[in-house]
Order: sequence, then C-alpha cells, then structure tokens
Amino acid sequence: MSKVCSMTDPEVPGKGGRGFGVATEWGRLTAVLLHTPWPGLHRLDEPEQYLHAGPIDFPGLQEECRTLRRLYLERGIEVLTVDYRSVAPEHNNALYNLLYCRDLVFMTPAGAVLSAMAEPLRRNEVRYAERTLREAGVPILGRILPPGRLEGADSLWLHSSEVLLGVGARTNAEGAAQLEALLAPFSVEVTRVPFAGGPTQHLLGVLQLVAPDLALVRTEVTEAEVPRLLRDRGFEVVAVPEHPEVRSLQAMNLVTLAPRKVLLAANRPFTEKFLTEAGIEVSGTCPIEQLLRGAGGLACATAILAREA
Repeated sequence: MSKVCSMTDPEVPGKGGRGFGVATEWGRLTAVLLHTPWPGLHRLDEPEQYLHAGPIDFPGLQEECRTLRRLYLERGIEVLTVDYRSVAPEHNNALYNLLYCRDLVFMTPAGAVLSAMAEPLRRNEVRYAERTLREAGVPILGRILPPGRLEGADSLWLHSSEVLLGVGARTNAEGAAQLEALLAPFSVEVTRVPFAGGPTQHLLGVLQLVAPDLALVRTEVTEAEVPRLLRDRGFEVVAVPEHPEVRSLQAMNLVTLAPRKVLLAANRPFTEKFLTEAGIEVSGTCPIEQLLRGAGGLACATAILAREA
C-alpha cells in the first residue's frame, strides 16, 4: 500500500494560501521560489561528485541569480528565497544543489507537494524549501515518502484536471501512486508516461507547455507516446530540433511567463529565432553559464508557486 502524507495546513483545498497555487504551465506567472547560493560552491574539487557539470565561478553565479531575481521582480512576480544560511551544518550536503528549486516541489491549487529526491546527496534539500514555504504562508498539501521518489520537474499540468508525470529516471511508480492519492480528492488525474532520462534528467527538459494549445517537444529524444498524447489533448506539437543550443546549452530550459511569452537563456540566437517563428515571444533573457556548470538552467532554478488560472 502506498504511503501518503495528507494535507497538514488549515487552508481551504483549491484556494491556496495568499493566492499561491498552480493548475497550468502557461498562466501568467505570479510567484516563484529561488535560492541564494552558498559561496563555497567555487571551492568544490571534482565537481562531478556533487552532481555538477564543471567548476562554478561563484561571483558569476551570484550575478546570474541576481539578474534572474530582478527579471521576475520587474514583471511583478513575487520571489520567495531559500537562503544558504538557513541550512544546518549537519545538512551541508543540501548546499550543493539547492539552487535547482524546481525539483523540490510540485505546486497544486491546494498547496505544495514536497518531493522525495532520487539522488541521496539531494535528499536534505526539501526540508529547507518546505521551511521557506511554510514561513511565507504557502500551504503544504503533502509529501512523497520513501520508498517513493518524485521530483517536481517530472510533473506538468496538462490542464486543470490532469497532470502529466514522467516515470523512470528520477520519479518511480511508488512516487507516482502517492501523487495520484494526494490529487484524487480534487478530481485530478495523473497520467504517467515513461521517461528514462538520457539527455535530460526530467520530463521538463524535453517538454514545455507554453500555451493551452501549444507544446514544445524535443521529439528526437522523447518517447513517441508523449507527442501522441499531447495531440490527443488538443495541443499543437512544435518539434524542437536537437541544435547544440538545445542539446548542450539548456536552451529548452526556459520559463513560461504568460501564454506564448517566455524567459530564455541569454545568447541563444538559434532558439530565440525558432521560438519567434513559432509565435512565442521571448520577453527576457538571463545569462546561465554558471547555472549550466551546475548542470541546470532557468527552469531548474525556478520553482513555480503561483500562476493566474
């Protein structure tokens, strides 16, 4: 039998706290969770041991994080912050990848579902995301419990009553069953699709839903079931080519700000042109060269906490 931690906050299901809640991937973005990174990141030897792609230049990373925060604030988006100084010494392994907040939480209209991370190195991170959310009044719907594994970037809202969940690489069947049990009281269906990883760690790395009728899909590296399902749900599927910007520079790791409006990694001219020709407005760009060294991008660094319905 699946273990499930049910709703623990006295919030009204479906309302969210202070307007926090998500039921689409494309509604106007109104609140996010970011992280203030640990200065010691640039001193890590053998970065691959910490799940990084290369050594991080900390001043450069700081500037990228400040720019990302500014871009959100300028657009009227509330920013909550998990600060590295909140991490207890006995949980110092949480400092290495806490930057990638999207993995730690999946937001619903009734509150946040707290992830259970697949990588042992990352399992203490969720408690600090939870603390920040609670302090800000974000309701907690529940959490995924071992042996379940589920990461936020594998979970995408197809519409207000259906979630698409990638199962295989970072999310397992037990985690999927727990999410199904948490969402069942709200008549939300969880549709599982196989996702073995490969060029990306999460489903979000190969699929972006940027409007109620438009999906960007890396069809060359995605199970054929995914675009078929999207078309069945009424989405136009735009096939994203495996250009070097997409394959190696996290250009698909974008954030939807509103229907057909996105925030993109800076200096990705091929992708910007491709998106524009697909009818998608690039509303801003942010440098991510140090985020990239940590093996993530803009979407990885941004946990989505609220969108307009």
